[in-house]
Amino acid sequence: MKPSKPNNITLNHILRPRIAVMIILLWFGMSTAVSAVHPTAASIDSILHCIDKAISVSDQYVQKKKERIAYLKSRADQAETLSAKYELTYQLYAEYLPFVNDSAIYYLERCSDIALQMGDDSKAGGCLSLTALCCSNAGMYVESEAILKTINPEKLHGIDLGLYYYASGHISSELAHYGKF
Repeated sequence: MKPSKPNNITLNHILRPRIAVMIILLWFGMSTAVSAVHPTAASIDSILHCIDKAISVSDQYVQKKKERIAYLKSRADQAETLSAKYELTYQLYAEYLPFVNDSAIYYLERCSDIALQMGDDSKAGGCLSLTALCCSNAGMYVESEAILKTINPEKLHGIDLGLYYYASGHISSELAHYGKF
């Protein structure tokens, strides 16, 4: 039997194409990362164009928001049960929260009143905690602390107790950051 001819394929022959592919992928990844950190003029123009377009149709967004709010108000006025009225009033709070803060606070206070009518002290306290949070987000720290002092944490449970402590911590954090003491 004739001895077989040694195979001239070495480890370098196998690794060289893989290394080349890895270098190309590394280069592509690095160029993508660099372009994300240092956007080109074209990508900045594209972003600015999208922002300009959104601003130009902002009236439509506001109109849709107002229509949704009007719809929820009419449903809340027609609600037959306290729990339905509470849910719809809470949805009004959620709609107003990123839109008009003082209206969000108004609907949270209404939610708290409805919860008390339902005999649910925990829900009422949770709504008041959210009211305090809205106030502290607007820089009304004195009002926020006054609201929290009206809440008895022993009557709260679950998420409502968590909201109370979150609002308390938020106010303390804001005062520590922006206060002069």
